Amino acid sequence: MRNKIHLYIFTIVLLLGLILFVMPKYSQVSKKEREYNTKRLELENAIESIATLRDTLNKIEERRRVIFAERNLLFLREEEIPIFFKDLSIVIKRNKITSFEIKPSDFEEIQDLPENFPLKLKKLPINLKLIGNYNQFIDFFRDLYDESYPISFNQVQLMSSENLLTLNVIFDVYVLEGGE
Repeated sequence: MRNKIHLYIFTIVLLLGLILFVMPKYSQVSKKEREYNTKRLELENAIESIATLRDTLNKIEERRRVIFAERNLLFLREEEIPIFFKDLSIVIKRNKITSFEIKPSDFEEIQDLPENFPLKLKKLPINLKLIGNYNQFIDFFRDLYDESYPISFNQVQLMSSENLLTLNVIFDVYVLEGGE
């Protein structure tokens, strides 16, 4: 019977020893598993945030390209200058201005652009002389404005002679240098 008691005590001590030895290891494994799950969740959130950020950056880049393309549309290219003159003459004829004279000058560099301006621009000064009446001139300016060309008026001079008015206008048309 004594042997049995020793066997029971030995078994109990062995079980207690195993429990006391395995329990800390089990709790460490559980702790490491929780840390792993937390890190995995953080990593998944980071991956999701990076994907969202990448999509946002792609959208910003696409919008930047669209804005840059739209900004370039605001200016003429050198090859579009004849189209501008044709449209200008159409506006003049549409307003029934019977006599006109268009004198373009040579291209000029633009001096007052900000430093690091992203576009290379130049201007084409044009001297325009129109003969007509006041209402025709008002309609001409309105229609020219509706064409949305990049124009800057430098001088507008209206002179009266007999029943006709003479309008002398000097304006600049802005052109992308190199037609980029």
